[in-house]
Amino acid sequence: MIAPEYLPVCDETNRVIGRASRAVVHAQGLRHRAVHVVLLNSKGEIFLQRRGPQKDTFPGVWDTSVGGHVLPGEEFDEAAARELAEELGIEGQPTRIGDHPACEETGMEFVAVYELVTDQPPRWDGIEVADGQWMSPPAIAVGLADGSLSATPAFCRTFELWRRMRGR
Repeated sequence: MIAPEYLPVCDETNRVIGRASRAVVHAQGLRHRAVHVVLLNSKGEIFLQRRGPQKDTFPGVWDTSVGGHVLPGEEFDEAAARELAEELGIEGQPTRIGDHPACEETGMEFVAVYELVTDQPPRWDGIEVADGQWMSPPAIAVGLADGSLSATPAFCRTFELWRRMRGR
């Protein structure tokens, strides 16, 4: 049997007040921390990942390049670099560009949003990340607006924050 993953539980101000298993955190809608990394190539395209079919939320739906939980004792910056390496096999320290408060759209996650520009080719395992593709920001915006791009609510918020921060 696999040991449960534990996550820091936060209060409404993002202060850690305890910890609980990932299953309990999600089932009870407890506030916790996550990172999202927007990965861009030198052409300005954004890499989108399609979530694996076994994911407990939004299986098979398009999402931010990289997303994951901040683990106990870990800082946001550490989590962003770790998740980037784990999910896409890319080494580097992304730059933090903004934050989302915990809300229903983020799954009650306080999300730190990062960006990294690189031409390192993403490599994924086909399980957690089922597929991936590079898309231009205008194509993403059109797909989200007309509904042809099925994306997670957290990605929609992250993409809008990225556009505001980058003036696009």
